[in-house]
Amino acid sequence: MNYSTQDTSWTISAKGNHWRRLDGKVLVVGEYKDGDNYWANPNRFENAEWLQNLANWSVALTVTFTKQKYTGNYRFHSDIVYTTRHLIRLINRDCFGHGAVRKGYCIASAYVIECGYDGRHPHIHATLSLPPDRDYESLRRIILKQANKLHSIGRQIDIQPYKDFGWFEYSLKTGIKNLVVEDIQKAHHLG
Repeated sequence: MNYSTQDTSWTISAKGNHWRRLDGKVLVVGEYKDGDNYWANPNRFENAEWLQNLANWSVALTVTFTKQKYTGNYRFHSDIVYTTRHLIRLINRDCFGHGAVRKGYCIASAYVIECGYDGRHPHIHATLSLPPDRDYESLRRIILKQANKLHSIGRQIDIQPYKDFGWFEYSLKTGIKNLVVEDIQKAHHLG
């Protein structure tokens, strides 16, 4: 049996996974059973393209993390994941009030964890969507307010308007293994 090796557009497999062939490589992205989180195969360009098309992205965010308070050691991967999840929950709570908890309202979000080339500068590159009733500046203020509440977030909080696909390519420069796939969130809200 012969299979075509032509480039394809995104399509859905019989198992419900999204896939695409591009330059002889295949990208497969699937949803976990909860319907809100994703897994992906390891190709930077293809995953960046898939992330680009996942939501109407509005904010590119870089946040650094402090050293641990009592030991002076750099933060563990699990600490960074926990803090980032908490930050996103706080942002959603500020944007949607009780609807964030009661109805699960949230903005679309995805983030990559990096530690710099020397392993001594833990930070995230996150991408967020706008809630329906907010503009970029109001979301920027919410992010700053909530980030400043968390003691493990460092002094560097860089918030920029999301411009294009290049942000995802840059975010994934150290590899797809740093993308926290299980925390990719689709937007869920009224509007």
